[in-house]
Order: sequence, then structure tokens, then C-alpha cells
Amino acid sequence: MTPRFIDLDHLGDPSLALDWAESAPFPHIILDDFLRAGQSKVLFDALCEEALVDMRDEIYECEATAVALTHPTLRAFHDELTSDAVRARLRVLTGKELTRADCRGFVYRPGHYLLPHSDHQEAVGRAVAFALYLDTPEAVTGGELELFACTRDVDANDEIVATITASLIEPAPSRIVLFEVGEISLHQIREVTAGVRVSLSGWFYP
Repeated sequence: MTPRFIDLDHLGDPSLALDWAESAPFPHIILDDFLRAGQSKVLFDALCEEALVDMRDEIYECEATAVALTHPTLRAFHDELTSDAVRARLRVLTGKELTRADCRGFVYRPGHYLLPHSDHQEAVGRAVAFALYLDTPEAVTGGELELFACTRDVDANDEIVATITASLIEPAPSRIVLFEVGEISLHQIREVTAGVRVSLSGWFYP
């Protein structure tokens, strides 16, 4: 069956595995034109029909859908993202056997942010995080995904003692970022100062 949303040829580029392995500060990949032409807007329009709730705690402020997407278009995208064809290509890219993924929509408006964190929870078992950015009617200022290189103290149980910015990734429409989840996969979403940042994001699991 021909994929509706995802450009499998682009995802199947064998050179991506080397890019993943050699990337710093931890394995990650940036893929532009991940979606087929026109599908970013299709997904955005569907997300506009999905209920959003305000989310706030000590490290973030944003809006998000429920954990389980309900719009038929969004569910169809999730089914394609977790299909055998996509997971086979991700296995080659990341070297990881991935069995499933969750996915929800996130909206960051001016003043919204996500402070540094790693996504790593031993009991949860997240393996690869992803964020797919969608077309929006308002161009976004800010909202970059910032990856940090960490210095750890081996004499203090490998506690992180210093960080520096290693990569700053703009939320360009139809771009997907995937990165390995681990104890030092420290990242944040910089504060949005204008426009709106919209993504479909989640994690793949072993």
C-alpha cells in the first residue's frame, strides 16, 4: 500500500545510519521533507479539530491533545508511523528494534516553553523520541529544540555537573527530529516569542 503521509524513500536513505551514529551530543537525526507534499497542512488541519488542554508544571507550559488521538486523519498517521515499513527503516537508521510508539499533538504559543530534561525513565523504557513539525498560519519565532552536551562527574555517580548548547534545531514545517533517549539526552524547547509552534511528538519503544 502506498504511504499516505510519509516519504519512505527519503527515510530509507542508507547514509542516515552513519549520520545517526556520528551525531553529537547524542545520537539524533534531522529529516526535512519527512512528509509527502501537502500532508503537513492536512495534519495541521486535523489537529485543529482535536481538543487541547493547558499543560503546566515546574518545567513546561504548553497545550496538548489527549494521549490517544481521536481524529481519523491523526490516527491514520499514527498507524503509518508505527507500520512495519517505517519501523524497518528506523531499525536500520537507529540500530534499535522498535515495536510501538505513542503520539500526541503539542501547541506552543508565545510564552510557552519546556525546560531542560532527558525523557529518560527506566521503568517506562522510551528508546527514541520524535518531534514532527507542522505547517501553521503564523510563522514561529523561538521554539527551537536545543540539545545539550553534558559533562558528568565520575566521582559523584556520574552526576551532570555542566552543560553547553550543542545543537539548535528550528521547528521547520514537515521536518522530523529523532533522538536517542538516555540519561544524558538533555534537551529543551526554547520559549516561543511570536507565532505558534505545532508538532506531533512522542516516543518509540522497544
